[in-house]
Amino acid sequence: MANVLCGYGNDGSIDDNRPLMCEGGYPYSESRCVPGCGSPPAFCDPRNPHDEGSWTTCGVSWGAKGIRPWRGVDLPGLLDVFASKGEPFTGVGNFKGYNEIVVDPVPWLEHLPHSVEAIFMVDCTAGSAQLHYGAADGMATAMDCAEAQAAARTMHAAFLRTYPEVDPATFPLLKLRTNLWDEPFEEIR
Repeated sequence: MANVLCGYGNDGSIDDNRPLMCEGGYPYSESRCVPGCGSPPAFCDPRNPHDEGSWTTCGVSWGAKGIRPWRGVDLPGLLDVFASKGEPFTGVGNFKGYNEIVVDPVPWLEHLPHSVEAIFMVDCTAGSAQLHYGAADGMATAMDCAEAQAAARTMHAAFLRTYPEVDPATFPLLKLRTNLWDEPFEEIR
């Protein structure tokens, strides 16, 4: 159901320098604008991931045009590149060690509530050193662990109220444990 528009092998900084909405709306046009990917997108070439020089890997490193996106259709063959050239994960909120994948919101919205499988919060404690809350624009929804977990609980309850056809027994609230990647999610009741 998810249509991947583009992806980055690092933080794509889409909230700072990519349009999140396109003039003209849906459907998108690569020659004009793809939300989260560029207006127009400067997509990476899968045949030449070092098109700006050997010192940079497109989609992972910042080059002359910032960090550039890969087309969604090119991502399956590039995840190994992302893993080998990207930075290690150092904690939630550090903007390192993860991929940023942009999906088309239209099918997700059209298939609500079934396009959402769960709500999750990050496993943390108040004042946890590995967590940094806040967004680059200063408009974060939470400034600490307790606020973030309260927001996740509120969102989970609001989703169930908004969509009464969803069975609460099959729509979990999860805790993401960033130190247990073999079994990262734990259900909260």
